[in-house]
Amino acid sequence: MAALCLLGGLTANAVDFVADGLAYNFLNGSTVEVTSTVRIGVEIYADYSQGLEWDCQMWVVDDERYYGLGDRDAYPKGVNYPGLAGALVIPAQVEYCGATYTVTRISDYAFAFTDITSVELPATITDVGQSAFEACEQLSVVYISDLEAWCRINFKGGEWFGRTCAGDFSWTQVGGLLSSGNPTEYAHRLYLNGNELTTAVVPDGVTRLGYTFHNCAHLTEVTLPATVADLGAYTFAGTGITRLPLTEAIDRIPDGAFSDCPSLPDTVVIPANIKFINRSAFSHSPIDCLFLPATIRLMDMRSFEATGLRHIFSPAYLAPCTINTLDDPHGGWSAFDEATYSNAVLHIPPGADYADRYDEATNEFISGWTWFEHIEEYGDVNGDSRVDVDDLNIVINVILDMNQEPATVALCDVDGSGHVDVDDLNLLINAILGAD
Repeated sequence: MAALCLLGGLTANAVDFVADGLAYNFLNGSTVEVTSTVRIGVEIYADYSQGLEWDCQMWVVDDERYYGLGDRDAYPKGVNYPGLAGALVIPAQVEYCGATYTVTRISDYAFAFTDITSVELPATITDVGQSAFEACEQLSVVYISDLEAWCRINFKGGEWFGRTCAGDFSWTQVGGLLSSGNPTEYAHRLYLNGNELTTAVVPDGVTRLGYTFHNCAHLTEVTLPATVADLGAYTFAGTGITRLPLTEAIDRIPDGAFSDCPSLPDTVVIPANIKFINRSAFSHSPIDCLFLPATIRLMDMRSFEATGLRHIFSPAYLAPCTINTLDDPHGGWSAFDEATYSNAVLHIPPGADYADRYDEATNEFISGWTWFEHIEEYGDVNGDSRVDVDDLNIVINVILDMNQEPATVALCDVDGSGHVDVDDLNLLINAILGAD
């Protein structure tokens, strides 16, 4: 019997065993991971075709190299799980040689390049490896039965690199073209107990999300418990959410977290507990008006790229680091794109320092608001060099016709619309909340 068990596990990838058509590796005495049938990896090579050296990547499958990673025509289709197509059901447990094992992990590249159309994940899964469903272009739906278990899955992303700005804080960027392990990146639809997930209430006790709802296109609302203190990259990217699901414990908006979200409100207010906005955090999400809190210390490259911003309000008297460079402000290293610098209006308090500056202690250049072509002061209605509740009271009095002195009315027209109304009041309220 032992010999038969051994023969049943022979594949090109030398996995530990095969059961019901799926390949597995032992993790410990009672758990296993489901894995690929071939060895899959990625190698870096230098490409000089454009006259410059570019670090490019290629697939390596059982020592055979496939150039053009990211090019659909170069995907090594059919090499992994030949013939696997249609619905894939990953079991919670699997039997082998008289023993029962719990399936807790999906390995890197496990089902890459296959033609599966749906996948069902058991609640026992705790980890999904990088590119586990890479290039599964026929995949259209993911089925789960336990939202809490799903939220606790560690979806592995691409390679990560770190860099430091201004000494005591850092940002990260995803390297390469590899996908996360979350199958919704391709499927775009997540079903919980047979119903598509359009609203999600994350259970109490969950402390971190990462890639969790990536590309769930029909998800419109997510409620987070106060226990969530950390978001991973691309957590809500590609969803239909209509507001920012954040908690007071979160101080960083990570890479791509709200990118490609077409249904975000026209006005986005960043909460006062946020200190860092990472790379591509809101890229390609249409936003008309952005309110930043005074607590912001760093906005990483491309964090608001291609958003169509027209107004940015910052109550800070010292501009945050926006990762510009002196010689090329529009070269992709800035928080904003060239269209924003040219067309948007930056609203700052009277006397705010928006110039670039150099931190001698850390030998770092910190770019502020210098590259904005349109900068206007706002909000200081009473001229005391502060935006606070006193200014708010003056606007309220003008709205209630208790003060119609022309100069005062002009100062209360915060949004420049030509009249003083609740919109001006809301702008001041958001500015005051941000400044706090």
